[in-house]
Amino acid sequence: MKQYILFLVLFVSCMQARIKRPWRRRFIIKKSQQKKIFVKPTSPINNVKQKKSTNKKATSVATYDLSGKCSVVTYELNGGRFGDNLSSYCRAVWIAYQHNIPLLYKLFKYSKRLALNNYGFPMNKKVGSRFKRKIIIPNHNRYDIIKNSGILYIVGWKSKVPVDWRNKKFVALLKKCVTLPFLSSRFLSSGIKIPPHHISVAVHIRTGGDYGPDKKIRSRQPKRFAPHQFYIDQIKRIQSMFEGSDLYVHIFTDDAKPMALVKKFKQQLGDEHITYGCRQQGNNFHTNVLEDFFAMTTFDCLIRPESLYSMYAERLGSHKVVIYPVRTGPAGRRRKIAVREIAIKQQTRQGYVTKKVRV
Repeated sequence: MKQYILFLVLFVSCMQARIKRPWRRRFIIKKSQQKKIFVKPTSPINNVKQKKSTNKKATSVATYDLSGKCSVVTYELNGGRFGDNLSSYCRAVWIAYQHNIPLLYKLFKYSKRLALNNYGFPMNKKVGSRFKRKIIIPNHNRYDIIKNSGILYIVGWKSKVPVDWRNKKFVALLKKCVTLPFLSSRFLSSGIKIPPHHISVAVHIRTGGDYGPDKKIRSRQPKRFAPHQFYIDQIKRIQSMFEGSDLYVHIFTDDAKPMALVKKFKQQLGDEHITYGCRQQGNNFHTNVLEDFFAMTTFDCLIRPESLYSMYAERLGSHKVVIYPVRTGPAGRRRKIAVREIAIKQQTRQGYVTKKVRV
């Protein structure tokens, strides 16, 4: 009997000591806080000035009413490639940023790997149904955004939204969203090694691959599908701009055989002061889309066609020189449509300066 009473006393004292452990209490509080944050997230939109609150529980992040009373902006998915949808997204972000209204972002192909949730709210049918009035942004510059009118503004494929790309705060905001928050091992392993002390030149050659619409218009639109001679001439131009420097030329393309392009470029340009690079295996129009996009933003120079894909790589990058076609016209005896004028965008101390040159 005495042994039983002694065992009972020891058991009760151990249980009391366990309850009073401070680490146990801290763990419970921390876990409950994590659960609270997950259940009730705050808005990531933070370009609104708020008054300081004395309430310790109040968040410093701006919140919006999505009940249908406040106007919002979203965009249409056009079913195109990554660059097409990225263009619609960026124009909608500009309207949200400029007019200080919420952005309802839609996911598109490859966007799940980006950090779009850093700005705006996810769009779904339930949220969209709260707005009885919907207005598509027109294809001209004249349009008004009324903030507190419960309107769902939609950026369409042909909507003309003049974005101020000189606005450094807006570009910095875009870079926080159009980024890879968690670099995959595949992305790291496919990194491009630029030789030291070389001027790096990214060359984006669009051939269309197996993408049906591109095949029909390839010969009629040399700005989008620039001939190889256009790239060869512009590499020579960059050589003269950086006279005495070695170049690293990397060909970014949707062509299934990029090594054939490298071989052709070597024959025309030589390899005395130029090192060439490309993806040698498994290359086509639907692989390495994000990998190549973000790689292009890191190069010193960019030679690109009329492509939204490489155009937004230019806008999110900080290249020293960017060259692209701006006008076409008939050339030669056969009067074949060719590139007749190019734009050279060059970085200076005062900012970027763009000049047009006839070719």
